[in-house]
Amino acid sequence: SEKIREQEQELNIRRVMTAASLRFIEQSHGSEPKNDFLRHLSAQLRTDMDAFGKNLDEFNKLSRDQIVEYRDSYLALLEEQRKSLQELNHQDGYDEELIRKYLSILDLDEIRVRETLHQ
Repeated sequence: SEKIREQEQELNIRRVMTAASLRFIEQSHGSEPKNDFLRHLSAQLRTDMDAFGKNLDEFNKLSRDQIVEYRDSYLALLEEQRKSLQELNHQDGYDEELIRKYLSILDLDEIRVRETLHQ
């Protein structure tokens, strides 16, 4: 069988993961969950499905500028969150371990964004 291009594989993997996540939420909580957080997650997954529903050429052609803008904005947003956490860390009453936990989450999110949206 013909080997699928790596980008096509990644797009298919993301499509399958997103579809499975959306299906799980809908089966567990219905198509319009009562929980605000789950409803937001469901809407985000539907948006992702719309993007991943395109074939690779359409996805690359139609979305490249938007993806770059999204990636750059998201990375800048993470940096602002990092600065806010560092400011909190210098204030009395905040547990340094808790701040480090959230900084680690930001680091992981940054890695995910950079890997997914190839810089």
